Amino acid sequence: MENKTPTLSPDPTTDLTAVDLVEVNRFIESGLPGIASVPDSTIEKIAKLYLEGKTYNQISRILRVPVVIPMYLARRGNWYTTRLRHKHELAASLQGRIMDAQLVTQERLLSLVQHFEKRIGHIVDKFDATDDATLQVNLKEVDKYLKTVKALQEGMAPKSPKDKTPAVGLNIGAGVTVTKTGDNSVEISPTQKTVEQMMAEIADSLRAAEVPPKANDIKEVTDSAKPEGERE
Repeated sequence: MENKTPTLSPDPTTDLTAVDLVEVNRFIESGLPGIASVPDSTIEKIAKLYLEGKTYNQISRILRVPVVIPMYLARRGNWYTTRLRHKHELAASLQGRIMDAQLVTQERLLSLVQHFEKRIGHIVDKFDATDDATLQVNLKEVDKYLKTVKALQEGMAPKSPKDKTPAVGLNIGAGVTVTKTGDNSVEISPTQKTVEQMMAEIADSLRAAEVPPKANDIKEVTDSAKPEGERE
């Protein structure tokens, strides 16, 4: 009987390619060689690097482990979904921080405008009261004042319909609440989880599986990709 390498379609819940899945299947069928010698500390580092966005090849090179080990662990623990959720929550958190920073910037610009108005206005008022020709406004301060006013106005001015962009342009997934608070504003309430919390979830899932999974646990992906007539 001729041996044929099965052709797989990438699983939409993983970033493993069809070729990667075949390699993981073979790793399981071979009895997970070398997995027992990988300490828990290394598995935690693998999880951390993966959640931070490293590729399987990068993790393999950094930690000097066979590339199939991080691929197997990620597939077994469904790390891809965890990483997507983590990215979505970071994106939502970043959007909120940007909005906060913009408000702080506007507040500081307004304080500067008031500062210049007070300094310049004091000299103008005194000149009007005394006609003292020696009183002169510092033109450099006037220039700074005008630039600060312009920056403040540009930051506060509404965008024209042509230039208007959505308040939020994020592909936010589960665990994030978006509430519309006005025509041009939304409130984002992410369910934030740190990398450490997600690693704890991954560690719990690994400890819960005391017996290594059978090849069928992942091989079913292979079978589901075949036409019905070719399935075992």
